[in-house]
Amino acid sequence: MLVSKDVTLTYINEKGMMLSMSFFSPFFITECRETLQNNIASEKLAGCDGEMYTAMSVDARHIEITGFFNAVRDRRAMEGELKRVFNTGCGGTLEYYHRVDRKRYTIGCVLEKAPEVVFSNARVEFVINLKCLDPYWYGAEVTHTVSPYALTFTNAGDSTAGFTATLTGSASEPFISNGAGATIAYIGSIGGQTLKITSMPDKALVEAGGTNVIKNLSDSSRRGFFLLDIGTNTIRYGATSGAGSLTVRLTYRPRYLGTF
Repeated sequence: MLVSKDVTLTYINEKGMMLSMSFFSPFFITECRETLQNNIASEKLAGCDGEMYTAMSVDARHIEITGFFNAVRDRRAMEGELKRVFNTGCGGTLEYYHRVDRKRYTIGCVLEKAPEVVFSNARVEFVINLKCLDPYWYGAEVTHTVSPYALTFTNAGDSTAGFTATLTGSASEPFISNGAGATIAYIGSIGGQTLKITSMPDKALVEAGGTNVIKNLSDSSRRGFFLLDIGTNTIRYGATSGAGSLTVRLTYRPRYLGTF
C-alpha cells in the first residue's frame, strides 16, 4: 500500500482505544506492506500435461506497518501507548483515510505478535504485524433507493459484495431479483411492515417486523440468495399484488482485494 503525506492509518481496538499514524503524527509511518496469497486448488490427471484447475480462494491478508517515533521526549510513554492500543489480547479495525478524496476504508484484523520497538538508525523504530482473516478492505456504506421496479447501478468495489434490501409497504408475495434471474421471493403478505433481506457471503436471512421468516421463502428462493456482481448490477422488485406501494432500499459496502 502506498503511504504519503495525505494518508492517515488509524487502528481502533475492540476496547475502543485508538492510535493514528501519519507523516504528521508522533507515530510516523514509513511503509505499509500487504501480502495476499491466492490459494489455487488443482488436480493432476494421469497422462496429461500440467494440472486441472478445480477451485480458487484468497487466504488471509497480512499487513506490516513500519515507522518511528517522531519525538525526542516521552518515547517510553509512546511505546506503552503503542502496545496498549495494538493489544494482542483483542482484535480491532484498521482504517485508511486519504485527505484529498476524503474516503475511508476499513479492514478487521488481529495482532500476529506484540509490536516490535527498537532503537535503530539513531531513532526509535516500530514494526506492527496484522493478520486480516477477512481479506477484504471495505468502503463506506452505499444506499440506493430502487426506482419503480428496477435499478441499475455500479458496484464501486473490485469484488462481489453482500447487501441488505428493505421492502416497506403492503404487498402480497414480494420479491427481489438480479439481472441473472436469481430471485428471493417471500410467500406471504406484508401489511405496513418492513421485509428485510440480508444476503451476505457468510449469512442469508429474511426478517419481517424483526422476526426471522426465512421459512416463508419459496424453495427455489432459499437457494437463490445472490451477491452484487463486480461492475454493473440490475436489481428488480415486484409482488403478486401491491407492488406499487413498496419502497425498496438497498444498502451495501464495496469490498476491495486490490487498490481502492
